[in-house]
Amino acid sequence: MSPRGESVTSFYNIFFLCCPTIKIVDLHRLCFSSYFSRLERGELKPRVRAMEVERMIERNKLVQANTFSAVLSCLFLNSAVCLATLGQNLFGAKSLTKAFFVAAIVFGLRVPYGVFVKLRKLDEYNERFGVSTR
Repeated sequence: MSPRGESVTSFYNIFFLCCPTIKIVDLHRLCFSSYFSRLERGELKPRVRAMEVERMIERNKLVQANTFSAVLSCLFLNSAVCLATLGQNLFGAKSLTKAFFVAAIVFGLRVPYGVFVKLRKLDEYNERFGVSTR
């Protein structure tokens, strides 16, 4: 009890007294009635961009795969050169150097294939539907 004889819970209820309670149905009518009426009259046209986003994601995956292949190619090439120059006396260095050079060539050849074949193919496919990706 407070000194005035009121309960402590009335202090917390004062925050709820300042804003009137609105039923959920009334709130729904207030917020969405104009939206639905405009939609029914044809003034409002919802747009779906899911397909455009999926196409952009697909293109980004190809670009990211090409970038990853380029980075791996540089990594293997750098490792092969370091091993060929610094690790001449190590056991198995020659075979490991050859393997690194082969891996650098394989990943290096994947980059132009991904750019000139896969990416162009995807861009041509998207242009058939009128979507420019550039």
